[in-house]
Amino acid sequence: MKKSWTIALMAAAVVLLPFTAKASEEIAALLVPQFKLVDNGKLIDTSEDTPIMYNEKTYVPLRLVSEALGYEVTWDGANQAIHFKQPEGNYPLLKNEGVQIVSAEPKYDMMTSLDSTHYLGSISLEIVYEVSQDLDREPVLALERLNKDQTVLTTNTQLLNKKKGVYKTTILGDSKRLPYDIKTDRETVIKQMQNDYFYRYKLK
Repeated sequence: MKKSWTIALMAAAVVLLPFTAKASEEIAALLVPQFKLVDNGKLIDTSEDTPIMYNEKTYVPLRLVSEALGYEVTWDGANQAIHFKQPEGNYPLLKNEGVQIVSAEPKYDMMTSLDSTHYLGSISLEIVYEVSQDLDREPVLALERLNKDQTVLTTNTQLLNKKKGVYKTTILGDSKRLPYDIKTDRETVIKQMQNDYFYRYKLK
């Protein structure tokens, strides 16, 4: 599955480049918000990055899909190139038997947007974990934020220590726009977030 996505993402990068090569030309494209992006049964949220239809082809938000799959995406303006990066060793989506999560404490947080029109919310996770023996590679912890429909809204990854021992770290979640009234007080917003949004994590 990971390999096939890699091929698809690189193909998408090649397709997208001609659009940026001639910025002066106008392109009429159709927004298709009804199109769904599904990764192994998990719906990827496209409410803020809608797929488009152009010339009978569908174009998806490259960064959104890449990051949802655990890739790092960077834009190289000097060379007009999009770079994809994944953890060394192409980590399998399997539990890492050499690492044990001792405790996991979520932190729901919110902030006001720069234009003061809405709230942004995030879920971070403070974990204590134990590495039972020295490992060949650094384990990866993936943190996902979901809504009540089990749609994955954000995905964040962090490398853990590969040496034997007990460690404590915090993986920070990305902020996402919240649907609550801007006049709602902070305490109420946090409580509402705890009812509306969930998290899950896995070791790779």
